[in-house]
Amino acid sequence: MITVSIVSHGHGCMVDQLVQQLEHFPEIGQIILTRNIPESSKLSCGAKLDIIDNRSPAGFGANHNAAFKYCRNAFFCVVNPDISFIHNPFPALTSCLAENDADLAVPLVLDSDGKVDDSIRRYPTPFSLLVKGFGWSDGSYSVTLGQKPCNFGTKTLCPGVGSGDVYVVSSSLLL
Repeated sequence: MITVSIVSHGHGCMVDQLVQQLEHFPEIGQIILTRNIPESSKLSCGAKLDIIDNRSPAGFGANHNAAFKYCRNAFFCVVNPDISFIHNPFPALTSCLAENDADLAVPLVLDSDGKVDDSIRRYPTPFSLLVKGFGWSDGSYSVTLGQKPCNFGTKTLCPGVGSGDVYVVSSSLLL
């Protein structure tokens, strides 16, 4: 099972729709919604949904680290609040993790025109930033729609499914 963490910054009905979509995916056992700023929502805590209302805004890492403390499942997944799914990516993501003994799986991201987004990037170093500054490389990996899982470094894989900004990681890796 998967715990999903979403941080809303006033995304309101977008998050409501995302949560409703996630609740229908059988692999999702828990959804943790962090409302980083006060906002109105139709959502309330339920069987799968836990809500954290921040007293003051926090950053990306702080919000998801706080949510992880409540994780009850084998996998922890960070999902951006402004996405929707073309289909359920979680069977492919969890299969990719298991079949490749991986700790992290990310889907292939498509832009609004259905083209592959260049969102998979190397971790920046001073040298890579210099190279990027001169225009020699932008630091992205070359990926294509439908390609087989591929290694982007130590145990980081992309199964090539279309969705949005989603990262699934083994919970044991974060302990």
